[in-house]
Amino acid sequence: MNALTTKIACLWKLSKGGILVLISTFLMVSCIDDNNEDETVLYDDTAITAFSLTGARLFHHTTSSTGGDSVYYTSAGSAVTSIAFHIDQVNRRIFNTDSLPLNTDLSKMLCSVSTRNNGLPFIKPLEPGDYVYVSTTDSIDFTESREVRVYSSDGKSYVTYMIDVSKHKEDGGAFNYESWKVCDAFKQAAAIRLVALGDAVLAFVRTATATEVYQSPAISTDDWTKFTASLSVSAAENVTVSNDSLFVLDGTTLLLSLNGKDYQTVSATGQPSALLGSSSRELYGMSADGQLMVSADKGKTWGTDHVAYEDAADKERVERLLPKRDIAIVTLPQGYSAKTDYVVMVGNRDVTAEAFANDSVARTWRKIVDYSNGTPEGQWVCTNEYEEVVWPLPAREHLQLFTYDGRVLAFGGKGIGHSAAEAYDTFYESRDGGITWKPSTLVPVFGEQRSEQTMRAVTVDSHSYIWMVCGGTGEVFKGRLTRLGWK
Repeated sequence: MNALTTKIACLWKLSKGGILVLISTFLMVSCIDDNNEDETVLYDDTAITAFSLTGARLFHHTTSSTGGDSVYYTSAGSAVTSIAFHIDQVNRRIFNTDSLPLNTDLSKMLCSVSTRNNGLPFIKPLEPGDYVYVSTTDSIDFTESREVRVYSSDGKSYVTYMIDVSKHKEDGGAFNYESWKVCDAFKQAAAIRLVALGDAVLAFVRTATATEVYQSPAISTDDWTKFTASLSVSAAENVTVSNDSLFVLDGTTLLLSLNGKDYQTVSATGQPSALLGSSSRELYGMSADGQLMVSADKGKTWGTDHVAYEDAADKERVERLLPKRDIAIVTLPQGYSAKTDYVVMVGNRDVTAEAFANDSVARTWRKIVDYSNGTPEGQWVCTNEYEEVVWPLPAREHLQLFTYDGRVLAFGGKGIGHSAAEAYDTFYESRDGGITWKPSTLVPVFGEQRSEQTMRAVTVDSHSYIWMVCGGTGEVFKGRLTRLGWK
């Protein structure tokens, strides 16, 4: 009996599917000449060189017509097939470093195994019995570790691997809030502004006579520490963070701080009357007569910011679209260039003015800023010039913006003008840089809005937690999208 015949006999004993294995054996033989079997090349070594999942299904729970729980399945597609597997050749282990979705059905999975020198893979059954040839068309149960033997093409040796397929133990798409200790300082606040600075969250609380500053470490929610900073009443609404620097416009004085506790005066020229926000390198403000202003040197010098219009006759029409109140700014990085910012600004026109009393949507503007040498200065462009824009952001009091999971989210109080929006009832989400806005399905609003809650302020800390504090009740909520906490 020659080597090939011996190998076929051996593999036949290992598998109940002898015909399939026999065919596979002939396919893997190389250099066969019909007139000279001696040219068949068989090898005495082998290994698994690649492993991938080629098919799986996801299970979903739903409620049946009778009210009971039922399950249906869908194809997992790229949610599974795109997951890479690592092969540890020293310890003979195969595993995925990125877990599969929580609702992956591990009991019925298709896989592909590539081997060295045409080795043949067989998997040990979960119940006592013969090893079974690994076929790309037969599903395998990976609910527990599986042992795979790969036999060399001469049938004389094999190597053994353990394959582990893991999936998440939590729903990555779930957003979970927790309610934390009530802060008495927030109960009587006339206004609250939350910002994240480094690994801390700062609350600027406006009282009847001053702005008080409170700090909580991002990793703790036990209590808030009050700083002794002496700030004016207006400071609470003139706060922004650019990179690791905090800027506060305290009346007519621009202050800089690296911790929210200690401040130094910025020798500013032509500073604005209101501080609106920032990008990675620019500060934005508004003059007393409602013109946008910008500083590119950390607040030292200020000038008029550019608004795009066609000609002098068009300037007045465009400037009438500029917001005058409830203004918020956020910056999105541009993936194609580390030196470019996409800045989004939202706000409301003065609805007490007769010309704008019928406004029902906030005005949304964007500015693309390229910091490369020799590039032209960015200009603000209104993205919803007309009320008929599809999926607009409703006009609301106390508008706030933040980025989360690559999206821009807006939050605010009750509607103004002709907007009938309920106060703090939902986050609005934009996936296209502020052009369109829809109620967010990603982030829910925690807690019921009650009459004793005078406002809500939000921010996102360095650990992807959304913080929400409530004026009037002093309640503090903190939550995160589960998968953003995975390491």
